[in-house]
Amino acid sequence: MGDEQERLVYTDEQRDSNLALLREILGGEPEPGMLQLVGERDHEFAARSPVA
Repeated sequence: MGDEQERLVYTDEQRDSNLALLREILGGEPEPGMLQLVGERDHEFAARSPVA
């Protein structure tokens, strides 16, 4: 499919944004591993989205 290394690139800005969103949704700190799952889903969505 794609280059595994490229798929796992995850910026600090994306991480901070996702962490803030998770905290808001959960009303507290996310459990370990949740942020990684969200990041992987971001990349899956981006890979399927047409580039503008």
